[in-house]
Amino acid sequence: MLDRRKLIKSGIAAAAGASGLAVAARLANQYGLVPPDHGGIYGVGETLTYASQRLLTSRYSLAREFSRNDISRIAPVNGEPGCEIRNLVLVEREDGPKEFSLPSGKVILFGFTGVTDAELVFAKSDGSPALVDRLRAAGCHPITNPNRKSLF
Repeated sequence: MLDRRKLIKSGIAAAAGASGLAVAARLANQYGLVPPDHGGIYGVGETLTYASQRLLTSRYSLAREFSRNDISRIAPVNGEPGCEIRNLVLVEREDGPKEFSLPSGKVILFGFTGVTDAELVFAKSDGSPALVDRLRAAGCHPITNPNRKSLF
């Protein structure tokens, strides 16, 4: 059974705890310790991980960070809207080892070649190796020139 004194102490402790959490949340938000995706089912865990990482490492990120509004759904390979190179074809690495092993398993190395929409249609019908052979013959592989015109 709770007597009056224990009830008052418990109420004061609860109020102090709640106000402490409110102050901590406000400070975390003010100092950039709350990630942009803090909501949802993993929100608390994400926030704690993000905040501890920010506190333990430099205040400034090593890589530039973008908000969701800064990320475009349409991104030409070279960033220019008139660019015909809009696709990437996965190719085997030609200038070195194709794979190596780590204690956790084998790592296979691949490369990418930029292709146009018409070239992608050709690759889907005749295969990527046939397209790569044509690109190489035209001097467009292994280095992709984003300003080149389509072979087809």
